[in-house]
Amino acid sequence: MKPPDNPHRETSAPGYRKLVYWVEAAQTRCLEDYARQKGKRLYRARRRPCEVLFHRRELCMCAPEVWSRDCRRQGSWYRESDKAGKFLVVSNFPLDDLADFADRLECVIGIVRFHPPRRASREDAERLMNHPEFKSVVPAGWFDLTDEERKNIRRYLDSKGIADSVDEVFKFYTANHANFIVLDFHIDEGGEKIPYSIADEPYVCSACVELFGVLGIPSAKGYLMKCAGLFYVELGEGEWLCVEQRRRLVGK
Repeated sequence: MKPPDNPHRETSAPGYRKLVYWVEAAQTRCLEDYARQKGKRLYRARRRPCEVLFHRRELCMCAPEVWSRDCRRQGSWYRESDKAGKFLVVSNFPLDDLADFADRLECVIGIVRFHPPRRASREDAERLMNHPEFKSVVPAGWFDLTDEERKNIRRYLDSKGIADSVDEVFKFYTANHANFIVLDFHIDEGGEKIPYSIADEPYVCSACVELFGVLGIPSAKGYLMKCAGLFYVELGEGEWLCVEQRRRLVGK
């Protein structure tokens, strides 16, 4: 198939759209009644935050404690962010008719076709993960790889025929987050630097950190390759997740 003239041209994939909100516990009390009035079911995440991204779950909520269950290490970003203690609410439709949600939209997640102009080498990954700006914000808990997690990662890599060590792959996990802070790997859109994931799915971990606005990236938009643990979203060949922050959407 002939590649498009623009190597990173995007075309929206139809149907998938998730609106992301962050609220206090008290502001979630209306959601059960609201869902009932709309004829919807309010889904509560149980083991991992990304459960809220399944397209058939139209209205979802993730409590703070979920970030410390299956993805405890990855949840260190949440626990040390300005979102700590807040509830994540994700909907397939705007919640503007709820007073407590009218101005709480964080970002919107969709699926687009995207062609990254370049990918990171091992040297790039080393440089990114050691960037002073990143090292000043990365939580210490991010590096707490348990023996059990190492075994799970090794098993996954073996299933994909990847011989790289867990430590080598973890460098890419870390460098990928760093890139959304330092914007080394990016494209230019309208004079703005738009970062993207630096590697393929096996080398990406905890995409939720960027998707839900936990990382607090300086750019108002980003292109995300889903991580191996994100079972709830299916991407076709050439498809990526795209997150747009509220400040960008308001300006449209």
